[in-house]
Amino acid sequence: MSDNNPVTINCQIPEPAEHRRISADISQQGSYYLTGLDYHGWSVVCFWSYESSPVPESIEIRRKTAVGELAIEGKLKLLRSGETILEQNFMQLMRSGSTFIEIQLNNANLRSRRPSGRPFLLKACVEILPIQRTLPTTPPMYRRITKHFQSLLSLANDFKQLTNPQTSRIAVDVNLKCGSASIPAHKTVLGARSPVFAAMFANPMRESEKNQVDINDISEPVLRAIVYYMYTAVVEKMTISSAPELLVAADKYQLLSLKLMCCDFLKENVSDENVSMLLDLGDAFAEDLKCFAMAYICQCPDLSAIQNTEAWKSLEESKPSLAVEVLTSVVKSRDEKIKKLKT
Repeated sequence: MSDNNPVTINCQIPEPAEHRRISADISQQGSYYLTGLDYHGWSVVCFWSYESSPVPESIEIRRKTAVGELAIEGKLKLLRSGETILEQNFMQLMRSGSTFIEIQLNNANLRSRRPSGRPFLLKACVEILPIQRTLPTTPPMYRRITKHFQSLLSLANDFKQLTNPQTSRIAVDVNLKCGSASIPAHKTVLGARSPVFAAMFANPMRESEKNQVDINDISEPVLRAIVYYMYTAVVEKMTISSAPELLVAADKYQLLSLKLMCCDFLKENVSDENVSMLLDLGDAFAEDLKCFAMAYICQCPDLSAIQNTEAWKSLEESKPSLAVEVLTSVVKSRDEKIKKLKT
């Protein structure tokens, strides 16, 4: 894709046959996927959950390069025997350093509505626009994007008032207890932002009855950052030392956009000193971050600069198989470069 030109992708993704099942290390157990289109470094992938029959759960829009900030806008349409049973518009920002975005489908009623033997067909129309484009070139879409993000900013500023100490007690119905700190919050906000909190408050658990949630596995600053993010979609003062713990917490509470934000921050601040830490985090929590770290290591002109760090030595001890996987990739990458030079 040119840095100056928008790209429009139209594709049709049929549901997968059973032999296209993928393993749990790529997606959740029992899921399926099918790539709908590969176009000039872009691809659209649909993830299907499988019970008695495949049901689409989400799509990912992927790019091979992680350079540039883009606005991704489009429409998804789910068809069955020519009948439209789901339409969904979306608009998301793909940040520099990220290689994909995920769009969850509003598919709550699909399983119960599907008759046997009638397969789904997912149609996707995706428009990709570089953020740096100027207003005169594509005014209609630029105005839509600007208006959309201005609305989100206004909404975030309004919700930010609920984190203000002077107004945070308004309609508070739950407190998050972390050590000696107690953070007031609202179940509706927490539940809307996090599936984990939603399940917690929906079930007759001790936390729901007492209106208090004890959180002991993350630090108070990180918990406050998570709560602030759930209200505002903003993380204040993320650092290379706080991002890893924030990423782990985002994964635990299924805050996917925060998790992506942490990954993007870590990618933008990668170095020989910390790439092993990124690799370790990615191996445990984010496959895309792991791939990024491995690519960085494979392209490093002086591998010893990484191997001599404490982080790499610690990785060799705690995850020797991962260290071997990386070194194998380095050797393979160098062999491929040599072959290209000979041809």
